[in-house]
Amino acid sequence: LHYIFIKDPTVMQAVHFEGYDHRLLSLLVEGVPSMHYCQRYVPDLLARDDQDTQMFAIRLGAALARRYPLPTALQVCQLVLAHIRRVAEHGPFRLPVIASGLAVLPVLVKAFPSLGRDIVDLLCHMNDCLGPVSPGDMASSHTIQDPGQHRCRQLVRETLLAVAASFPLPQ
Repeated sequence: LHYIFIKDPTVMQAVHFEGYDHRLLSLLVEGVPSMHYCQRYVPDLLARDDQDTQMFAIRLGAALARRYPLPTALQVCQLVLAHIRRVAEHGPFRLPVIASGLAVLPVLVKAFPSLGRDIVDLLCHMNDCLGPVSPGDMASSHTIQDPGQHRCRQLVRETLLAVAASFPLPQ
C-alpha cells in the first residue's frame, strides 16, 4: 500500500474518503509509512454530513497523532476537539459521534499532554451540555431520564477517569 499511495496520492485520498473498517486504522498507521499524509484529509472528512465519516475522521486523527505526534498532528487534534465540542452541543442524539470522540480523548492526551487542559474543559463542557442532574431530579416522577443523555453522561465520566489516568505522574 505504501508504494501505491506514494505513486498516486489520489488513491490514498480515494481510499480514505470512501472509508474502511476503523479496526484497520492501527495496522495501517503502524505499517504504512505514507499514512502520515492522511492528516490533511481529516478536516474534510470531519466536515461531511455523514456520521460514519465523522467517526472515521476522529479515529483516523487520533491514530495518526499517536504514531506521528508532530505539530501538524497537534493541529488536527485541536480540530478534532473543536468538532467533538460542536457535536456535543447538538445533544445526545449524536451519541455515536460523541462516543467515538470520547474514546479517542485518552489517546490524544497521551500524544499531546499539552492538550490535557483543553480535553478536561471539553469534558466539563459536554457534561454541562447534558443539563443539570440532581438526586431529586432522578427520583422525581415528573422527570423521564433520556437513555441517550444518561449514556452520554456515563461516557463523559468514564472518559474523564481515563484521561486523568493518562496524565504522567510528577517525578
